[in-house]
Amino acid sequence: SALHIPYDWLGNIVDFLLQYIQQISLHIYKLPWSHIESVWLETRYLWLYFICGILSYITVKNRSKKTLWLTLVFFIGFLIFDLCTYKSPQPEIIVYDSKKSTVVQLSDKDRCYILLSDTLTSGQRVAGEEYRMKNGKTRYEIFRHGSPETKDNTGFIDYPFAQFYGKRLVLLGKQEWDKLSIEKKLTIDYVIIGKMFNGRIEDILELFSVRQFIIGPDVHPRRATKLQNDCFENSIPCHDIRTQGAWIRTLDP
Repeated sequence: SALHIPYDWLGNIVDFLLQYIQQISLHIYKLPWSHIESVWLETRYLWLYFICGILSYITVKNRSKKTLWLTLVFFIGFLIFDLCTYKSPQPEIIVYDSKKSTVVQLSDKDRCYILLSDTLTSGQRVAGEEYRMKNGKTRYEIFRHGSPETKDNTGFIDYPFAQFYGKRLVLLGKQEWDKLSIEKKLTIDYVIIGKMFNGRIEDILELFSVRQFIIGPDVHPRRATKLQNDCFENSIPCHDIRTQGAWIRTLDP
């Protein structure tokens, strides 16, 4: 019927564009150095690629100067807008929502450190790869039990302790943290509890003055509930990754 003609015409156009884009992508893929792995491409850059590809095809086919200028103006305008809206990555602390392990990330625009809990075995994928790729953190340094201490201008990491942009944190697992002897209570901003931690909130508070607890996603739900209740009784904020999602704290550079 006549009512179906516009939809059929629109469907044919969409099919043609998809086939055209597929052919262009296949030709580019076959070229040397045409693709690079571990690079995050935002959606807006895909649109830029498709629109510029279509406009370039129309320009070459019709040999139109107007279309050429339109392509150049669109491309330059897009780049100007992208540069004006660009925001430099801020320092942040992240505890990822991964059921396999508790993974803590400390990162800024120049470096990225990963603190792993006891439950992540060698060869397992570290949570947050897509997020790090999106923010240009394809290279990172991993710290786990037995890793050597490191120190730079942003702070230090002496596993399971760390200080990053003035914030102190500790990742508690099966290490003998309860045997530490401290004359004065150490103030800890964030205590991250992993699956292998077998102590109590009261045990931690005997050693540290804690401002917030973060319960890792691999902690058993029943135990996580018990830890949350203990935090409530001691009037200390608590974030349960399993039920509340990944924990992200942006810091002042």
